[in-house]
Amino acid sequence: MQNTKAIKDSIKHSELSHNPIFTEDHALDEFDEKLNLLNKETDINKQLLIVRQMQEIAKNVSALRGWPYNAKVFWGKEAVFWKQRIGQKYRVFIKNELTTAVNKNKLDKNKLDKNKLDKNKLDSGSTILELGTGNIPCIKNAVCLDLSHEMLATIGLPNMGNKTTIKRVQANVEYSLPIRDNCIDTIVALFLCNYIERLDIMLGECKRVLKENGQIIIVQSAAAVDNYHSLLERHPAKELTLILKTILQELGFKAQIDVKDVDKKTLVFIAATNS
Repeated sequence: MQNTKAIKDSIKHSELSHNPIFTEDHALDEFDEKLNLLNKETDINKQLLIVRQMQEIAKNVSALRGWPYNAKVFWGKEAVFWKQRIGQKYRVFIKNELTTAVNKNKLDKNKLDKNKLDKNKLDSGSTILELGTGNIPCIKNAVCLDLSHEMLATIGLPNMGNKTTIKRVQANVEYSLPIRDNCIDTIVALFLCNYIERLDIMLGECKRVLKENGQIIIVQSAAAVDNYHSLLERHPAKELTLILKTILQELGFKAQIDVKDVDKKTLVFIAATNS
């Protein structure tokens, strides 16, 4: 079997031509069948071979043109499977860590009595923006921002209740955010930054929309992506923390980095204050 790099190169430089035999509907059905198979496969090389087949099929469907390297198209198709990607244990762990960090920042800014804030509940007075939300926000009352319409349209959070208003914003974090200056208390970015080419633009926009002493909290895996999503990675895991720290410091943030283990996986938490 070809090695992983060789398969990725063949996908990236594919010159396969458009096949007029397929109708768009037929091609889309076949693509979705392959996508379902792809998400059941665990071997990376077998995944990439399926991706190569899907790339050819995608050329016969106007709505799929550019897949897998068109990020908007790619993540839109991933919406169906996204809720399976991060287990409940990790989500609960991350939510608890975020809650602690958000409340600590609120206490530090306003010198509040720590006994008045429940460590397990986010302070209701905070305006929180979650970047790259996908369709499962980690934080209940956050403004959910994502590149993909499909992700936002299928958004859901356990125990949100029918009366919960979900604030959705479709935008690309590598461009100017459609949010006014100095209005956000906390920005959260979970498992996002490794897919962002222009981190300097994204973090610069974060600084613009954050209030004074507001914070951005970034969560990333310390390990490399081990599935076909690695095709869209822009920064390897082993370099990402240093890249983020450098850009944050250049923008005037005060950054603190913590490494935490949960169920045999290592997560990197970066909390940076807009000073």
